[in-house]
Amino acid sequence: MTDDSVTVVAPGSATPDGIIGAAARFERANADGGVNGRRILFEKGQEDTGEPTSFALLPAGDARDGSVPVFGAPHDDLSFCGVGEAFAVNGCQAQPSNIWGTLVSLAAGTAGTAFVVPEATPDGDPFYDQVAASFEAAGFTVVTFDESVGDSESAGLDFVVDADPDLVVYLSGSEGTLEAATGLRDAGYEGAQTFRTGYTPAFAAAASEAGLDGVTVLTDFAPFESADENPIVQRLIDDVREYEETEGMPETPLSGEVAAGYWSADAFLVALDATGSDLTVERFLQTADDDFEWRAEGTAGPATWPRNRDVPVPCGALVEVAGDGTFEVAVPYSCGRNLP
Repeated sequence: MTDDSVTVVAPGSATPDGIIGAAARFERANADGGVNGRRILFEKGQEDTGEPTSFALLPAGDARDGSVPVFGAPHDDLSFCGVGEAFAVNGCQAQPSNIWGTLVSLAAGTAGTAFVVPEATPDGDPFYDQVAASFEAAGFTVVTFDESVGDSESAGLDFVVDADPDLVVYLSGSEGTLEAATGLRDAGYEGAQTFRTGYTPAFAAAASEAGLDGVTVLTDFAPFESADENPIVQRLIDDVREYEETEGMPETPLSGEVAAGYWSADAFLVALDATGSDLTVERFLQTADDDFEWRAEGTAGPATWPRNRDVPVPCGALVEVAGDGTFEVAVPYSCGRNLP
């Protein structure tokens, strides 16, 4: 950090798409004159030096104790929870909220029965209880797996088909869960299916190719498909495309990781501006930790620190796989409430 620049490091654990989103946001900030007279120097894929005058941006990475402020948007880990220098724009994921269940009930027009597919076992997955609580709070009755039927894949399929819940809920949008969803469909299950992650063009294309049009995916931020009605999302897209053109890069498929990087960078910039021109890491932390609120209206947040080191930001949107292998908005971005 100097009188005319601030260096932000994206360590090697940051995802390539997240780095592009963050770089695009920093590029626009610099084009607008920087922040309080300082340009943002974004060092991509570098290791954090640990110096107290450093900042780090991990769009989907790992926070840790130390003196370096870290911004990110972790979706599948708890590394930002309780860490004094960590600022997760989607909050700490250790506690449940009702948002996913609420969005799915809005998409369906009602709440019925739901089966949450455990990644391993309900007791062994840190997100199982939170997800089950989200759907119960939205009015769903959560069906639990009867272990007496056996632990084979065919036994599990038969159990779900026989139980015939209105909804099957997957804790991730991996290749394995997509195969499971296809297997259920092929076994005769006709209910709805929803995924906690998977907001990528590749997932939409694979799901559509597998005949799973209509399955839904949770997003932490307003989806790119809402750009026609949401000028903030359109600005994000424009910033990314302008950055790629400037750098001579091919167009990056727009994904949740791109959005995570962009909004992590945006939150950092807003906190940096609020700190003022007399900038030190200590003053930055004092500002960002004093009930500082960040939001992009109707698009991302609101996040407030230190509160959101303990609880999630209970907001999101729901997208649906369309027949042409793309996503469309099922339920627009909105906020719910955190649960005990």
